[in-house]
Amino acid sequence: MARGFVTDAARAFRERRGEDGEGGEGGDDGGRAMIRVRGFPPTAGDAFVAALTRPDDDADDDADAREPCVAAAKDATHGVDVVVVAGRAYVSMWSATAPCEAEAGDDADFASAASTRDDDAPGPPSPPPPGVATLRDLIYHCESIKTRREREAPPCRAFYKLQEACLRARVTVERDWRCVDVGASPGGWTHYIARRLDAERGGVVYAIDPGAIAIDGAGASLPACVTHLAMRAEDASDAVDDDLRRRFGSVGRGDGSGDGSAGANIRLLVCDANAPPRDVVEILLSLTGKLATDEKGATLVTTFKNFCRGYGEWERQIEEAVASLEARGFRDPRLFHLFSNCAQEKTLVMRYPRAGVST
Repeated sequence: MARGFVTDAARAFRERRGEDGEGGEGGDDGGRAMIRVRGFPPTAGDAFVAALTRPDDDADDDADAREPCVAAAKDATHGVDVVVVAGRAYVSMWSATAPCEAEAGDDADFASAASTRDDDAPGPPSPPPPGVATLRDLIYHCESIKTRREREAPPCRAFYKLQEACLRARVTVERDWRCVDVGASPGGWTHYIARRLDAERGGVVYAIDPGAIAIDGAGASLPACVTHLAMRAEDASDAVDDDLRRRFGSVGRGDGSGDGSAGANIRLLVCDANAPPRDVVEILLSLTGKLATDEKGATLVTTFKNFCRGYGEWERQIEEAVASLEARGFRDPRLFHLFSNCAQEKTLVMRYPRAGVST
């Protein structure tokens, strides 16, 4: 029954294309539809393609010019998804050349994403705005990003986790920020941060990890804005303070307190350590006293990995971790399962401090 429905759907698509003719929604090839078919299971897609390309006995002489053609995603004028589950077939079809409908909030999200793009290297052109962009535009945009990633590969894929977290949470690392990266080796998150800092304007990231840190390849010297503290995070607090004093002459707290100016406060605290959430939060809380407490405050980005005894224990530790951070003045928790995360990783983004909380 499902196979028959798939065949009927393919025939319906062909009939619609025949009615549209060259003036319909075809591609640049004289009205010919270029189809990208995805199937689950794969045999469902194969059945659709077979029915789609099967010649008709009563076809006219010009039918070949309008016959649908199976194409790669980037060349498609139409997309088709065929899913067969429990004897039922579900077929979705859409045009790759018609504008995608804009949804509420799209304009703001688009503007935010554009403002948080890399500004230290030329990137792919932004796609047209919502309501104008077609599916093909979005496909080309994704392909250009993929090509750029392959050409400018960072030291490890963890780079993309912090990149995605910052984009989704709308965190823009500024040139003069002081940052701390806990569990920094091999350097993916440090690399992401360092690309956005300017050492001459006071930007610095402390990469805390006993392991090696590589930014521009193994053996290359680290940028001036990167200070590698080859030690455990639990032992790094004094080393961070000492380097801040060396660089800026004082260590402030962002509210004018402390032993000097407010210029040496930590604006970004990140952690991608391989440890249970409970241990990660303990480390982060030990560094809370270095975070800026002025109006701009600070941002926390951390990964919670399942180094626990089972999924349930991992989830419980995540809940406890968020509660512990909120009790210490962090606010606005946003927990993501990023596209860049592994199956049992989640990334938390929070702001600091919460209004009215004494730090």
